[in-house]
Amino acid sequence: MGVFILSIIILNKLWIDNNWINKVKKLIIDMNKKVGKKNE
Repeated sequence: MGVFILSIIILNKLWIDNNWINKVKKLIIDMNKKVGKKNE
């Protein structure tokens, strides 16, 4: 039972981390697009 709960906590943490990474990636891509437009 304890291992099951622990695995859920770890999965939730990984999922949250992935969401955070995706948000940062999106921010970087958006910034790069804006910078790219200025340079054109």
